[in-house]
Amino acid sequence: HGPAGTWWAALPRDEWPEDAGLEAEIAADWYGDANDTTIGDRRQELVLIGVNLDHATWQTKLDACLLTDEEYAGGPNAWQAFDDPF
Repeated sequence: HGPAGTWWAALPRDEWPEDAGLEAEIAADWYGDANDTTIGDRRQELVLIGVNLDHATWQTKLDACLLTDEEYAGGPNAWQAFDDPF
């Protein structure tokens, strides 16, 4: 596994493509205001590939890994105190 490319949000606008189709693809993946590059198209994706996977079961299992709103509000210092299941 390794880098799969550069996020458009990390590049100056003058380095973006001028192709309208590609610009539309970038816009479709953009989070927030088009001029806000703090998040933009930055994200991580987890892909599960298999035969007869039960979507609802895996969705429930993966959702259980997420922080609650209260846990998230605690910030990085609070997160350091969480038990490491690994």
